[in-house]
Amino acid sequence: MTPFTHWPFPPGDSPFRIKGISLKLHMDYVAENIPGGVDAQREVLSRMGGEALAAFFDQTFYATSWYDVVPLILAGFACAEVTGVTYEEFLNVRTLHQVKQDLTLIRRAFVRISGPRAVAIRLPRITASYFDFLEVTSEATSKNDVVGELAGIPDGEIFRWFRIVCEVFVGEVLVRAGAPNHRFEWGRKIPHEEVQGIQTYRRPYLIHWGDE
Repeated sequence: MTPFTHWPFPPGDSPFRIKGISLKLHMDYVAENIPGGVDAQREVLSRMGGEALAAFFDQTFYATSWYDVVPLILAGFACAEVTGVTYEEFLNVRTLHQVKQDLTLIRRAFVRISGPRAVAIRLPRITASYFDFLEVTSEATSKNDVVGELAGIPDGEIFRWFRIVCEVFVGEVLVRAGAPNHRFEWGRKIPHEEVQGIQTYRRPYLIHWGDE
């Protein structure tokens, strides 16, 4: 079954949105790194979700504008198919590529100066700021532990996608900040609020680094 088969919103109409810079960078990555480039992605997306889904990526994405996040998630499945890897493998490779780009720009200084604790506290908040439906709170509870809560996320594929991207991104930055041994733990989902008929949840999490 195709992800989001029973999703009630047409491509582009979901109330769960992401900043356009993420879509623009995705399209740049597809053009440069996916066999067949944009055309290959379009072919698979058309088969997965119809012409409307494929056509979503024909528009110009503006960095600070907001766009439906679901087509981007589905594009991950399409790119995984084109490249012959699993969905998780594609997201890992794609996210690590983004970390390298980001750390050569503004976040390199942030990582060097801040250290693991500030990275674990602040980076999930920075990641959530790219979405208009997420809120993150976090605090250090010991020398090597940060606890937080992610609020406003639907269950299923949206949470799965965000979890993978967040863990890979924050994890790689922690490694570069001097914390190669680290782990994420996610608590049980807690009902939050309903958004246009979709139930969202709060998700507590723990980031631990260093020796056990």
